[in-house]
Amino acid sequence: ETLRITSGGNVGIGTDSPETILHATASSAIIRLTSDANGTSGVDFGDSADTNIGRLLYDNSDNSMRLTTNASERMRITSGGNVGIGTASPTGDGETIHINGSSANSTLHLTNTTTGSGVADGTYVTTSGNDFLLRNREAGNTLFYTNNAERMRIDSSGNVLVGTTDNSPGNNSGSGNDGIA
Repeated sequence: ETLRITSGGNVGIGTDSPETILHATASSAIIRLTSDANGTSGVDFGDSADTNIGRLLYDNSDNSMRLTTNASERMRITSGGNVGIGTASPTGDGETIHINGSSANSTLHLTNTTTGSGVADGTYVTTSGNDFLLRNREAGNTLFYTNNAERMRIDSSGNVLVGTTDNSPGNNSGSGNDGIA
């Protein structure tokens, strides 16, 4: 028997006792649609021994979407649009990404096709204990903008330029100090 429809309307593929509306069982991989009386529904990914290893779950009670890997919740999107990575209670002023590291560091790692995607590539925005780190791992400049105009830069040599983008000798930009305006 490879398919069974129970008197309660559950469909089993590879099982004669489906636990949900659609329940597929194989010797190793499984995808299962789930729902409970509280309106929580989801998709389980795993094996027949442990269906909670990977899970994508919609919780109707608080209108959140949850992502589970290795049997632990890793990400949640709240009804208000906050995204929590490493936290089940992302805080913010709406549509905020809240990253909570499991150690003293929390990091946002940004890469692209120019920088590469390795651990030593791109840019890191990191908390380390009480310190805030902005790391440009590339041989490029770090630029700071306000009102859609560059106001300060740290060039790839480590020079801090305020109000100018030119660090050449004699460029005073009206301030009397090279690189400072």
